[in-house]
Amino acid sequence: AYYRYLEQARERPSLVVMEDHGARRGMGCIWGEIQVSIHKAMGLVGAVTNGAVRDIGTLPAGFALIGGNVCPGSGFAHLTGFDKPVNVFGLSVSPGDLVHADRHGCVVIPPALFDKLPAAIARIAYRERTLMDALQQPALDADKLAAAWRVFEVK
Repeated sequence: AYYRYLEQARERPSLVVMEDHGARRGMGCIWGEIQVSIHKAMGLVGAVTNGAVRDIGTLPAGFALIGGNVCPGSGFAHLTGFDKPVNVFGLSVSPGDLVHADRHGCVVIPPALFDKLPAAIARIAYRERTLMDALQQPALDADKLAAAWRVFEVK
């Protein structure tokens, strides 16, 4: 049933947020070469878990994976449920939430902000580009840096 549930991932970029709620979190793991390969083949782009990951050197490229720790084996890891809210690293995530994740962590973006995302992303990109362009100019001085920084700081 879980893998059938994942088939909907092909409709849009999707990731799995999986909570390890065992008595000894991180002692065994689901996320290694085989499960990453299965999830990637089913159209998912990544996974976030407070549990363990393994097979770091053999994980397929192109699948983002954030884990709580690394462990040497699968132990007694098993799925106890899916399509329900979880709490991972103190972040509450419900099915269908928009999650932004990268190597630094993840956040849930509230639905009320969806329409504002394109403008916010463009504004941040402009601010960063302005600062980085100034840093590439010859003879950077404190005045040029201050001017670029003022643009960068605008919220």
